[in-house]
Amino acid sequence: MTNNKNIKLEPSFTIICDDIRKEDNGKHILIGVYTGNINLAGPKPTDDMRVAANLHLHFWIACKVEEKIGIAPFEIKIDEPTKKGAIIINGQVTIDNPPKPNEIIPIVVGPIPLRIWESGNLVVSLKLHGEKEFTALCTMPVNFHLAK
Repeated sequence: MTNNKNIKLEPSFTIICDDIRKEDNGKHILIGVYTGNINLAGPKPTDDMRVAANLHLHFWIACKVEEKIGIAPFEIKIDEPTKKGAIIINGQVTIDNPPKPNEIIPIVVGPIPLRIWESGNLVVSLKLHGEKEFTALCTMPVNFHLAK
């Protein structure tokens, strides 16, 4: 039975990928992991047309937990390169059983649809329960090249 006590997560690292699947035994499969940057290509634009690349990304955030059992509410913010607006995702991690020492508790989010209009940085930030500001977890350069 879950304790409704708010617990504190400590994020360790973030992985951005194309897909995340979960096996019957609970293990995650991360597909298409981005390791240094995201390279995108678009068609040749016409004079009256702007071109964008559409992505559906998944985010796997590895966390450690200080407490044994409870819930950890969070908000994730994703800023795309144009910074015209951020995507905010609300959720919570529920821990029903005490984790083993050094066990990773993942936050798994996706697919998140993104429309990329230009090169720049994709920034993933996290705000945990009780925090006033988002903390940047991962900055991934995005290179958007148009055909000539």
